[in-house]
Amino acid sequence: MRKRNVLTKEIATQFLEDPGSVELYGFTEIEGEAAEFLSKHEGELDLQALITVSDNAAQSLSQHKGQLILAEIRYLSLAAANSLAKHENIIFISQTRPVIEGFQSLPLTHFPDTSDFPILVNLFGWLKGKDNTWIAPNEMNLTSENAAKLVSHFSSDQTMHLNYWFGKIGYDALEQLVPYSGSLEIAADQLKEGAYSLVSQLNARELTVDVVETCEPDELRKGFADALISFRNKLNVVLLCLSDEVRSILQHHHSYAEWGECSEPFVRVNCGTCGVSETYYLEIDESRVDFENSLSCIARNAWTESSDHGFICPDCSQYSVFLDTTPINVHMESKEDY
Repeated sequence: MRKRNVLTKEIATQFLEDPGSVELYGFTEIEGEAAEFLSKHEGELDLQALITVSDNAAQSLSQHKGQLILAEIRYLSLAAANSLAKHENIIFISQTRPVIEGFQSLPLTHFPDTSDFPILVNLFGWLKGKDNTWIAPNEMNLTSENAAKLVSHFSSDQTMHLNYWFGKIGYDALEQLVPYSGSLEIAADQLKEGAYSLVSQLNARELTVDVVETCEPDELRKGFADALISFRNKLNVVLLCLSDEVRSILQHHHSYAEWGECSEPFVRVNCGTCGVSETYYLEIDESRVDFENSLSCIARNAWTESSDHGFICPDCSQYSVFLDTTPINVHMESKEDY
């Protein structure tokens, strides 16, 4: 059993006066007054060892501006969970699913009540991809009514990952998603053909089409590619995974103007802790003969590698909870290796 280590208001006061003089990540409990003091700090609060947070402490921490890290929470009241879910930049990671008193059982078997959205999204990772979530992704049917609920209650500051979670999306459901101004991610084969005509009307600031994780690249049809050309905001599709015909269509979208023909090899990497996915294009050497090795590219973009978590993004690499990382082994390979 882990030894109790209480973060008191005296320690919090010392931290506010000199953040470098106190390491917060080892405390297992926090006093309400300490949380109130820490809420005034603008910057990272690494409270990864906290096992629980009281209602008052959670309310105070929800007002904090900066990144809040909680990695060992085992129990929360419903009030405390609702407060923490309001935090604007919370990283909520745990090896075991925490118990939230009075909250519905997981995994989901039906579309949730909108009142549960904050906890499901911000604490349990619902609609945030398939990784680091205790809710098993399932392809439930997205009805027009539920799509309207998503637009009204899902934060536009986040990415709504419709892939993994929903099956085929028809015209009526996509029509309800038109006003959503956040980022959307869908699978290449997820839209029904009758919904293609609505793509040009979508107000999403970014549309990502998954051609790697949830379907085969050749499942992005020419008809969908023709519709995507009319999407007026940022489009994110890994072109080199696609057929020549579809790639020749999509490379004319304005999002790819800076890449020209997009002929370079690329590497796509997923963070094993927060689930973020990034695609990087490989640099070519001065002789214009060889491309850099993919691991070199990943390391150049400040990713690290861990035996427990795999690749870890630059943001997650900053946290001591992931300090078991080891440097990436970098070596060069030729263009033919890709």
